[in-house]
Amino acid sequence: MAATYFHKCNFSQAFELRRAIDRSGQGEMTILQYFTFLSNGWKRLDHLQDYKPVCPTDSAGYRKFVEQVRVFKFLEGLNVVFDPVRSRVLGMDALPSLQEAVAYAQNEERRRFATLPSASSDRSALGSAPSRDG
Repeated sequence: MAATYFHKCNFSQAFELRRAIDRSGQGEMTILQYFTFLSNGWKRLDHLQDYKPVCPTDSAGYRKFVEQVRVFKFLEGLNVVFDPVRSRVLGMDALPSLQEAVAYAQNEERRRFATLPSASSDRSALGSAPSRDG
């Protein structure tokens, strides 16, 4: 009875976790925060699932399949401003690893951040400008 309840609990947890991951998107998170959210969910999901490969070939094939699905999910959840990264990654001859896809997105995020004018420097310049009244 305890084993049956345990499996039902695992199914329920796995379902909720998978749903949270599937519905997630980057939103206001940085690339690193979004990737960390996904990674933590995937680690918990891996722990709940009980896939047992029959042979090493099955295991390698399954890991490759899971990696591909996770790369697709990561790319799908990125904000629209990262469409060029998504296109570049999906246009490659071989799909990169999840870590490589994240690195491409982080590089684009850094590039965008470096080219944006700083809001704080704009405010400080306005605050220190002399008034017209004297």
